[in-house]
Amino acid sequence: MWVKICGWNNQRVLEAALVAGTPDAIGLNFYPPSVRYVSIETAQAMRECVPAGVAVVGVFVNSSRGQILQTVKQVGLTHVQLHGDETPEFVASLGSVPVIRVYRPKVADIGPIAADLETLRHWGATPWACLVDAYHAGEYGGTGAVAPWAMLTNWPTDWPPLILAGGLTPTNVTSAIQQVKPFGVDAASGCERIKGEKDPALVRAFIEAVRTRR
Repeated sequence: MWVKICGWNNQRVLEAALVAGTPDAIGLNFYPPSVRYVSIETAQAMRECVPAGVAVVGVFVNSSRGQILQTVKQVGLTHVQLHGDETPEFVASLGSVPVIRVYRPKVADIGPIAADLETLRHWGATPWACLVDAYHAGEYGGTGAVAPWAMLTNWPTDWPPLILAGGLTPTNVTSAIQQVKPFGVDAASGCERIKGEKDPALVRAFIEAVRTRR
């Protein structure tokens, strides 16, 4: 099970958390209004302490193509997560950069995801993976709200891999995996005691809950 912990903004906390447990990926948020926003300089410093083999995902919300590609180069990102209202044409413009396409369903209907993936295929821009998060008006993730698990239980096998996000915690992630059976899981607020500040103990508990589930 692929595990991503998203929203790091403190190098010291990241280093402490990596000692306690290593995820498959970390997420760095480059959306300035977010409480988890990280500057390029801090992201570069954090990138240096990430072990080899751990993916470093840049989270962007309606950024320009130039901003994204420049950040990929400056920080050494392995993947880009598009968390805004980016069009299929925009996704295609990123070329070979592995893209995690985010969906925040307003209602429990998988149809809009199917339609978007079909359009993406038309543009030759099939995402590396799809991340489904909870919808919250005016916010782009990290709200702690739970995603609609029930609508994801029959994720088609010919679609990009499913990453489940939205309100996942060390307490509920095992149930989420059992019900949805995703490729991976992603936590942000679920590994925080104070909003925007990762807690190494919760990060360790989350990773252990995923990897030792029965």
